[in-house]
Amino acid sequence: MPVQAGDVVVTKQGLNAFPGSDLEQQLLKRGIVTVAIGGFLRDCCVEATARAAYDKGFNVVTLLDCMGPDANDLNDQPINAGPTAANARSTFTLFSNPMPFNSFLSRVEEGTGKKLWTRDVGIDATRCLSPGRHGEVPTAAKTALVMIEFQNNFCNERGALNHVLKDEILRTKVVENAARACEAARAKGIKVFHISINFSADMSDNPQRGLGQLGNAARSVVFVRGSFGAEFYQEMAPLDGDVVISGKRCLDSFPGSEFEEELLARGIEHIAFGGFLANCCVEASARTAYEKGFKVFTLTDCVCTLTQDMLMRCLGVQGNPGTYSLFSQPMFSSDFLASVK
Repeated sequence: MPVQAGDVVVTKQGLNAFPGSDLEQQLLKRGIVTVAIGGFLRDCCVEATARAAYDKGFNVVTLLDCMGPDANDLNDQPINAGPTAANARSTFTLFSNPMPFNSFLSRVEEGTGKKLWTRDVGIDATRCLSPGRHGEVPTAAKTALVMIEFQNNFCNERGALNHVLKDEILRTKVVENAARACEAARAKGIKVFHISINFSADMSDNPQRGLGQLGNAARSVVFVRGSFGAEFYQEMAPLDGDVVISGKRCLDSFPGSEFEEELLARGIEHIAFGGFLANCCVEASARTAYEKGFKVFTLTDCVCTLTQDMLMRCLGVQGNPGTYSLFSQPMFSSDFLASVK
């Protein structure tokens, strides 16, 4: 893959190609609207970059035949329900339009003066992110338990999206587990954060009304501010002393919200995530927290998504790690809470 004359070379610092690099600047100054992404590794740097591009408002295409394997595939230990190409594709539809390269090329409109730009994004191991907040032992004062989108649309039987999740909610016992984790965290002095997603009734503040999971939300007109579906589910309602983050409009909880400000104001160094959907907003938020230098934990009994196979791609199966292990320490909520001093 030699760089050709006219190509743009970007050197990145982390899994996601945007933080600390000039990728976004290079895209914007050329008026780029659509970004097609391939490379290594599919579930690591490619997925992290595609998720970030989506939340930044780009039209994202993921090139299915131009990606290296998942990190887990490098172990040469095939598994049935782990990070396979099929499950990767189902996850990629949440934030991109997955297709082979030739299909993408056939859809590119050839107009006068238009050019298909190529960007070679490499990583320089001598450069790194912030030193991180990775103390060996989490302390309660510097730890946050973050619960994402325990809202009526997902959890309540009257919710607009409950019908596609109710079997998995029952199977995983995610609500009961998360409520128990919140109670135990409060008792231990750990700050509990609740993050909701919500939009205006006309969806004008939805950054991706035509693509992926946010596009589905716009078409269905769900999570409208002030509506029943956007309210927190009663069993997971915030209590006095909890922190409520209501500015989330993207899959990732950080962009455009007050989330990072609230974390930094409290000196938080360690973050444990739970919520919905495991492979969508939870994963997007945990990936970004990792890139920002937080020590990240993903609570395997406090997350849920549409199918068991999708969940196993995150968590891993039969001793093989899932995507969560690329940017966090996956563990049961009880084990995590026991580790906090």
